[in-house]
Amino acid sequence: MALLRFAPSPTGPSHLGGLRMALYTHLYGKETWILRIEDTDAVGAYIWQALDWAGLEYDFGPGKKGPHSPFFQPERLDLYEHYAKKLFEGTQLPTRPGGVDLIFGQLKDTYASLATDLILLKSDLFPTYHLASVVDDHEMGITHVLRGEGWLPSLLLHPDLYASLNLQPPQFAHLPILLNVDGSKMSKRNGDVHVDDYIKRGWKPISVINWLALAGWGTRHDPFTEPAEPKPNSSSPSSTHSHQSGTDAPDSTGVYTLPQLISEFDLTSVTHRNSTLDPMKLEYLNKQHLLQQRSTPDGLTAMAERVHDSVKDAFSEMYVCCLLGGRTTCNAIQYTINRTPLFSFMDGFSNKANMPGNVTTRNSVGAAFAGASNFGIENISIRTAGNVYKNYNISVNAGAIGTEDNDVGLLRKISEWLTTSSFRNIHSEALAKRTPGTGLWFTRTNEYRLWTQSNLKVLWGTGKPGAGKTILSAIIVDHLQKEFSSQKRVPVIFAYCRYTEKYPTSQFLAAWIRQLLEHDPTTLRYISEMFAIHQRQDTRPSEAELHELLSAICTGFEKVYIILDGLDEAREAVKIQLLEEINTLPSNTRTLITSRPLKSFEYLVPDAAHIDIEARNEDIELFVEKKIAQMPRLHTMLAGKDGEKHRICKAIKEKSGGM
Repeated sequence: MALLRFAPSPTGPSHLGGLRMALYTHLYGKETWILRIEDTDAVGAYIWQALDWAGLEYDFGPGKKGPHSPFFQPERLDLYEHYAKKLFEGTQLPTRPGGVDLIFGQLKDTYASLATDLILLKSDLFPTYHLASVVDDHEMGITHVLRGEGWLPSLLLHPDLYASLNLQPPQFAHLPILLNVDGSKMSKRNGDVHVDDYIKRGWKPISVINWLALAGWGTRHDPFTEPAEPKPNSSSPSSTHSHQSGTDAPDSTGVYTLPQLISEFDLTSVTHRNSTLDPMKLEYLNKQHLLQQRSTPDGLTAMAERVHDSVKDAFSEMYVCCLLGGRTTCNAIQYTINRTPLFSFMDGFSNKANMPGNVTTRNSVGAAFAGASNFGIENISIRTAGNVYKNYNISVNAGAIGTEDNDVGLLRKISEWLTTSSFRNIHSEALAKRTPGTGLWFTRTNEYRLWTQSNLKVLWGTGKPGAGKTILSAIIVDHLQKEFSSQKRVPVIFAYCRYTEKYPTSQFLAAWIRQLLEHDPTTLRYISEMFAIHQRQDTRPSEAELHELLSAICTGFEKVYIILDGLDEAREAVKIQLLEEINTLPSNTRTLITSRPLKSFEYLVPDAAHIDIEARNEDIELFVEKKIAQMPRLHTMLAGKDGEKHRICKAIKEKSGGM
């Protein structure tokens, strides 16, 4: 069975060449592959965003349990040192000509034009690509390596490294260069290849995937452009492209779903010639995929939701509440379509007679656009309404829901009705106990970066009593609130479990809802009707109602961070219920749980990443320094005696046991 890896170099936004590499890895590996990534702070977020958007889920890699770890290069330094020592102690690298590539065939060059001495370790003992890739691929059991044509010369060098280490090399396939229509090389410097640009422009992910899949694989027929012949390049070894295709190449204009691509992809059908990416082909494929989606009621509803999300994203600053009737909703959809090129083929969408399906289907489309559950009159929130209303005659309710002046009394009333406790006192007390500067180690861990920068929903930190879990939770809440203080669409909410307070699950849900209302009063529109009904009936909302309400409010934000401290202190039934609630919240939520180890409950959040929490030496040092400064007699005794301070600190660290 083939095992492949995608090992991008995260030097900036993901580009189309890298996405095609990940796609071909996904297709040839039949969805089984490894993501291996360098640890370079925030830039890795681009990679996760691109893979998540494209629907290319890896089986092994950051945030995943299983073999082949660790997946970050700095965590594998001992391995590189071990293999480097084997090279130093062994014989000189042999010299053998050529290598075989699955796409380019037999390479004919010798070593005459190549460097005779490879640099394998830098002065800081960090490996170069040559050593790291060979070691990592062997240790992870990689059978096939897909990479860009720029690495083709290394196929004359890496076999010697494998031979010197007595290792079996994988098979290699180097993908040809991507070109613009004018024959120029696509480059990150020119800004014409960033995946993020295609995401922002609203292209369907499957359309871009379809487009990239056919760039080099689809060569049978192409009315848009013929693949350009490769330009002579003295720095690349020549090859004999003699391998025979196992299957016919697909139609270059074929419309494929991802499952169809996985089923039909054959690496032996990939051309060695440079491939042209024509934007006209992308437009054609995008239209075909949208037309296919339009042909079903569910697809049509999804398209309406997409238009609604596009409007909401485009008009997100000044929220104004307006009432739209059924016909007006369809007209608003048409107004958006007319100004969105990717939806231009949907002309006539506003005419309900042209919409497939029955009345229920048509109404659900209107409701999906408006973001409401009822099919009569829907609420829609859009920004800079004046510009829309000038072109479109909609009456505006000037007294918009959620303005502080009009609704501060209602906000207070609903907040107190939900719950009298929002955990703010516990949070303030915990934060006050913090020694300044401590706890920041947590934000530098790979697990935390993965949680904040990828699609990982749950991070679970565990530690023994006294490890500082509660103070760390307060620190993370404070850190995130400061980081997103200027971003209204990214709230940070929290809760603290306590043995002394046997809160039911509904208490936690109500507290989170209250915090979201206080963060953004415009969210009152989600709860005002429920509040009025329960007030009339003198009842309280059920746990199910609170969960639905919390989920609905969360979907209105870009991202919602939730910190739940001390889960081990909750009652057994509440533990289970809270974990089930967290696991079913919308995908834009990010939850951090802290507790003592709870192995028997981990099955409830199987995709969570886990991290150990303990008092770190750097925090203990800061704590000791602060305590010495706060004790006048001890401070005087140790003045100028740095050696004594060091010995005291060392003794405390040795005895702390992570507490």
